[in-house]
Amino acid sequence: MDDVARIANDLARWLVQKAGVTGVQPPVTALQSAARLRAPFRRSETSQPAFELHFAYKGSGRCFRYFIENFDDPESVCNILRVHTNGELLVVVPDKYGNPLPNAIYYGNRSVAGAAYGNPVSRS
Repeated sequence: MDDVARIANDLARWLVQKAGVTGVQPPVTALQSAARLRAPFRRSETSQPAFELHFAYKGSGRCFRYFIENFDDPESVCNILRVHTNGELLVVVPDKYGNPLPNAIYYGNRSVAGAAYGNPVSRS
């Protein structure tokens, strides 16, 4: 769990430096969350995010929920989550009242994913 907290805090510090991002709040980990959070369109209804980040992007409040399905080394996880976070900043799916829904971001172990597609990842 220490690795998850370290990754969450690093991602929050990284977001503070992004253009257009303001009001980054400290990460909320799954253990801190009082309610069971579920990702939309997720295969498993019992999946809980490892952590979530709340911030504003270009003046609009956002919530990003991060799911780590198969843990890898923390540096790889953090780097991949940065890339996905950057790509998701422009993605806003509104609810029926026009409020943005949380963005769900997933990390699957790179070794497992690579092997599944016939591209084993070397760890040299």
